[in-house]
Amino acid sequence: MVYVISKTNEPLMPCSNVIARLLLKQGKAKVKRKEPFTIQLGIEKEHYYDACVIATDGKLFKIVSNLYKKKCVSCGDFEQTKGVRSEQPIITDKICGFRKFDKVKYFGKEYFINGRMSSGYAVLMDINGNKIDFSSMPKGFKTPKMVNLKRLVARSSWIVTTVADIQNIA
Repeated sequence: MVYVISKTNEPLMPCSNVIARLLLKQGKAKVKRKEPFTIQLGIEKEHYYDACVIATDGKLFKIVSNLYKKKCVSCGDFEQTKGVRSEQPIITDKICGFRKFDKVKYFGKEYFINGRMSSGYAVLMDINGNKIDFSSMPKGFKTPKMVNLKRLVARSSWIVTTVADIQNIA
C-alpha cells in the first residue's frame, strides 16, 4: 500500500504499489517520502477524487465535467404604454410549435428563440441575448425558418447552455 497526498499536502485515498509505479513513470506523481512510502499527485483535494478511487478500486480514471451558463428569463412579455396601467401583456403562445426562449438547434448549433413571426420565421439569439446574424448564409437561409429548427428544450424560467467540457485525468 502506498500513501497518496494532494498538491496541497492533504491525504488522499491510498493506492497499490502497481498504480503508484505507473503514476510515477507517467510523471503524474512524485515521491514525497520514502518511509512510509508516499507519493504526491498534482491534483487538488476534492471529495469526488476519493469517490472515484474507491469506485475504480485504485485504477486510473477520467473525470469529464461540463461548464454551464445559466440565465433567468421572465415568465411573460409586456409592452410599455401610456397611462396608469402602462404594462400590457404580449401574447407568448406557440407559433409553429415554438415559444420564445425555446432552445433550438439550427444547422448543428444551439440557439434560443428571441422572436417569432407568424409567417414561419424566427429570430435567434445566444445565451447572452445577442441576436445571431445569418447574413453570411446562402440565399434562403439568412432568416431562419421554423421548419429548419429542431426544438431541444422547451422554455422555462431559466435558459441553460453548456459552455465547455473540462477533462481531468487523475
